[in-house]
Amino acid sequence: MRKDSSYGTAICPVCKKKFQKYHKRHIYCSKRCMRRYHRKGSREERILESRKYRRENKDKVREYNRKWRREHADKIKEYRKRYNDNNKGKRKVRNIDGKEAKKECCSKCGSTKNLELHHLTYNIGHYVVLCKSCHHKEHSKPVDEV
Repeated sequence: MRKDSSYGTAICPVCKKKFQKYHKRHIYCSKRCMRRYHRKGSREERILESRKYRRENKDKVREYNRKWRREHADKIKEYRKRYNDNNKGKRKVRNIDGKEAKKECCSKCGSTKNLELHHLTYNIGHYVVLCKSCHHKEHSKPVDEV
C-alpha cells in the first residue's frame, strides 16, 4: 500500500493528534494508538462513545439505517424467512405444568403486558410465557435454584 496518496486529514481518537490519512478508513495516527484503543477495557468506552454519537446524531443514524435497509432488502427478507423457519416450535407455548398455554398472560404472575417466551429446555415447543419482569427474575436466579 502506498502512503503517498492522501485521503485528507483526521484527528486520532486516542491521542487527539492531527494526522494525514492514507486510506479512507484510516482512523488512528499509529499502530500504537490502534492497539491502545482496542486494548481490553476500552470496549466499555467505545460502547459509551457509540451511544453518545447515536444520541447526538439521531437523524443521521436513522437515515443511514433506512438507506441500509433499502439497499439490503433481499438480505432482510432472506433472514426473516430463515428465522421463521427455524423458530416454528416457539408457536406452541406451554405453561410450566406442561399444558398448552394461552399467549395472553404470564404463567407466573398473570400479567398481560410485556409478554416474552422463556425456554425451559431447548427442545422445540418447550417454552413458557412470562412477563418481562418474571423473565428477568428467572434468568437472574443462581444456577442451583433453577
